[in-house]
Amino acid sequence: IGLAQGIPRKTIDTNLMGVNAFMNDSRFSSPRAQFQELRDILRLKYVRMLVNWNDGVQASPEAQPDFSWSDSVIGDIPEGIDALIIINGLPSWMSDSSYWINGNPRKTFIERWFKPIVARYSNNPHIVGWQVWNEPNMQSNPENALLGFNNPENYVEMLGLAYSVAKDLSPSKLVINAATTAINQNFPETRDYNRAMRDAGADNFVDVWA
Repeated sequence: IGLAQGIPRKTIDTNLMGVNAFMNDSRFSSPRAQFQELRDILRLKYVRMLVNWNDGVQASPEAQPDFSWSDSVIGDIPEGIDALIIINGLPSWMSDSSYWINGNPRKTFIERWFKPIVARYSNNPHIVGWQVWNEPNMQSNPENALLGFNNPENYVEMLGLAYSVAKDLSPSKLVINAATTAINQNFPETRDYNRAMRDAGADNFVDVWA
């Protein structure tokens, strides 16, 4: 506080600022109210949102996905907000390899979750892009292990599949690679994972590097 005394207060330029706001915690009011608070009170334009594939969305491989939650939240994105959608997660039945397409869990994620999400919301004008997964290098996440992301080349394989799908279904929207854990969290491993993704060709499948 002492260091700030006498320094003129400046207005924060929020034009390029955004936040993670997953909208799934009712303690913070409805998604519509949260969006309005971001836009009208915080004066933010950009939101990074999660659309997760889990047992609540698709309890079994035979069931049809339930899009009711994502429909309600994405449908509430107001004018003045641009959203980046993180497409992520696995239902528990994905641990059984007999449900994988061509024996490949990454292709199964793309075909059974990424592709339906992009197809469903490709015409939404408030969505600016798709982020393919989140923190693939986090070794404590069993979903990363199941998808083989201990090898960055496996992540890049999935990213390439996602890029092809996204550009076919929503060519005007951005494709963004998964953000890793912060580089200062576990340096140098995170830095090296990013370099390994790059060396495996990830920058051929992104419009913006996360």
